[in-house]
Amino acid sequence: MNTQDGSLYPLFCIQACLVVGIAGIFLLNGLEAALSALYGGGLALASSLLLGRSLRAAGAAAQRAPKQGVWTLYFGAVQRFLLVLTLLAVGMGVFGLSPLPLIVGFAGAQVAFLIGGIGRTSASSVDDKETRT
Repeated sequence: MNTQDGSLYPLFCIQACLVVGIAGIFLLNGLEAALSALYGGGLALASSLLLGRSLRAAGAAAQRAPKQGVWTLYFGAVQRFLLVLTLLAVGMGVFGLSPLPLIVGFAGAQVAFLIGGIGRTSASSVDDKETRT
């Protein structure tokens, strides 16, 4: 994933658009299903925001001490895992959201992040190869 320019904004836009599309499809099953999908997609967006923040922090820490950068990445991964796990439980247990649309919204946003990240990585690899020659 190309984060050298510090902008993950295009990936967030891709995720958000896909989540809105998924929620629109679930709207055919009712408002509750659409809201559940939006909640799941919102979880994925929050996780992506934390990922961007931890990548920036790890990059800064790695310049000071490489091991500190690695630990920052590990801490960020644990933080995202706990956030998603907790908010999934809150969504289904406390708010009573429908599990299927919630999980589909979450998974759809994660897939969008993966696809967008792969596209950015391959494009940056081409740019890097052209710069070296």
